[in-house]
Amino acid sequence: MALHSKDKTLASTLQPGLIALHGNRTETLAETVFSWLRAHPLGALEQEVVLVQSNGMAEWFKMGMAEALGVCAAARVELPARFLWRTYRQVLGAAAVPRQSPLDKTALTWRLMRQLPECAAQDGYESIAGFLSPGDPERLLQLAERLADLFDQYQIYRSDWLDDWAAERDVLRTPGKPDIPVPEEQIWQPKLWRCILAGLSEAERASTRPELHRQVIAALEGDTPPARPIARRVVLFGMSHLPLSMLQTLAAMARHSQILLAVPNPCRFHWADAIDGRELLRMQRRRQPLKNGRDLAALPLEMMHAHAHPLLSSWGRQARDYVRQLDAFETVLPAGAVAELPRVDIFDEEVDPEAPLLAQVQQAIRDMVPLGEHPRSAVPRSDRSIVFHCAHSIVRELEVLHDQLLELLAEPAPPGGRALQPRDVVVMVPAIEGVAASIRAVFGQYGRHDPRHIPFDIADLSASDNNPLVAALQWLLRLPRQRCRLSELRDLLDVPAVSARFGLDPENLPQLSAWMAGAGIRWGLNAKQRGALGLEACGEQNSAWFGLHRMLLGFASGSGPHTGGAHAGGHCMKARGWRRSSPMPKSADWTPSSRASWRRCSSACWTGGHWLAKPAIPRAGRGAFASCWRTSLRPRPMATARCWQLWTMHSLVGWKLASWAASTTMSSCPWPSRPGWTSCSSPPWTAVSAPAASPSAR
Repeated sequence: MALHSKDKTLASTLQPGLIALHGNRTETLAETVFSWLRAHPLGALEQEVVLVQSNGMAEWFKMGMAEALGVCAAARVELPARFLWRTYRQVLGAAAVPRQSPLDKTALTWRLMRQLPECAAQDGYESIAGFLSPGDPERLLQLAERLADLFDQYQIYRSDWLDDWAAERDVLRTPGKPDIPVPEEQIWQPKLWRCILAGLSEAERASTRPELHRQVIAALEGDTPPARPIARRVVLFGMSHLPLSMLQTLAAMARHSQILLAVPNPCRFHWADAIDGRELLRMQRRRQPLKNGRDLAALPLEMMHAHAHPLLSSWGRQARDYVRQLDAFETVLPAGAVAELPRVDIFDEEVDPEAPLLAQVQQAIRDMVPLGEHPRSAVPRSDRSIVFHCAHSIVRELEVLHDQLLELLAEPAPPGGRALQPRDVVVMVPAIEGVAASIRAVFGQYGRHDPRHIPFDIADLSASDNNPLVAALQWLLRLPRQRCRLSELRDLLDVPAVSARFGLDPENLPQLSAWMAGAGIRWGLNAKQRGALGLEACGEQNSAWFGLHRMLLGFASGSGPHTGGAHAGGHCMKARGWRRSSPMPKSADWTPSSRASWRRCSSACWTGGHWLAKPAIPRAGRGAFASCWRTSLRPRPMATARCWQLWTMHSLVGWKLASWAASTTMSSCPWPSRPGWTSCSSPPWTAVSAPAASPSAR
């Protein structure tokens, strides 16, 4: 579809180039970017490309864009890696660039799984050969995953190292210093990289990221037009760091596209020389001015406490390196050109000694005020802009956070302002994967109509963390090496798909968890599974099979009076599907052979059950249970019902304790022929339920 003339006019007004907007406040940078996008719109059918460093920042930017522009549409807000590979395909063509690199992390993991055993037998690989064990694929997979991640980072940040290693030069390039030989204990890394490259075909070697990067840079800087149109405007927002290869690609794209970088910079003065390692990025060109005309590069680092803010020196290394790299890539407009892309620094100038403590700290960092020049003023008790809480666990931290947020959200709006909204709050943690479950437990405990409910969402989670069924599948795939703790088994039952498969209602899960704990289940499935872990000496004590025996035998002991312990009685019959069993056969229906088989079955049940039930079933319960296999041809109805329940349990709950106990001696079906029965082990009911019986006390 062709563009209208007005769209063509708007499209032609975008001047190619690269500009970096620096500011100390993210919201100010966002307002500036939104104003620029509003004043210089793209064509009606073009997408706005915005690159961010995390999924959480992507959601925040899209909400801000919708609020500022009225709608967030035709905007592709994504991570840099995906954009970079798509640009490679647009510049060089889809035929020259595959959809995925042959040395992506996942593909490289499987290549290493195949090549590591061969390499470990060679000289120079002693460091990794000691980790691998013959016949242990799990260790091999762990090592392959770690090495694939390592080489993936090398391809992004240190492709120059990989180029040297591929050329048989085992050195480490260091900017501003001579090349350093690879340490002897790490010499296996260059050798392994050459082994990986040797396993690639010529087409695959040409499609690795370092090789494609060189081809793309040459094509963008030359006269050859891209195979497909590339994005005419790219916005990088809120990035705290970028690899050198990404900056080189953006600088080459600036000949054809408009590149707008919104860079969070905490200080408006040149502060790169206040941190250790400044000699690595020393250059003549500086974007920010010197404070009071003093060049910090001429001062020793021991004196920085008197000239710079201490937080810049301790926390600002990564931001310093990023800002210094940007200084080398900003476009200098030719003389006489209209400043369509103005060089703008967006720093606030406010200095308010009465501002909250957090604002005062931000002002001191912005103005690079050393600690000795900070004003000494008392902090009002009402100032809670910086608060430290000490908690004994992550769950308690989240509970405190929830209470504090409720208090802040309940405060009225200040004069001339607006009240705090949940969308204004961002909570950051070092590793979100480890606390996601606790966040859901604390913030998800109140319903939407509860006044304590705070709407929340968790960003930057993988598919397994977002989908409990995927997490359950991954856990089951690791089952041979799992400890199978009680908490893990309960988490598995909490997965809706798993509980639905076994007919467990959500309201019954807490009761089942209490029974599992009361039955003594602690870790392991059974003695065989523990033996696979090298822990056969632990036996079956406190395993899942041990607890299952106790629950079933506790159920079979009945609900009559006991001399000790908790009983598992008739209320267990209330479980779903349990009362679907057929009525007990009358004694007149029993044939002599059935009676003989029943006595043999009963004897076997008691022989196996007595050994297991002795520590679990009180004596009175065992006496009632034993009455069913007396030699009398008319067993007591109550005792017969208990044996009947024990026999049918393997059909009702999917477990085979009764079948195991009776299989050694039973030679014929003890049940009379009844309509709808296909065999003695297949009664007409098929409902699957949890054992609806509480475990015995012991």
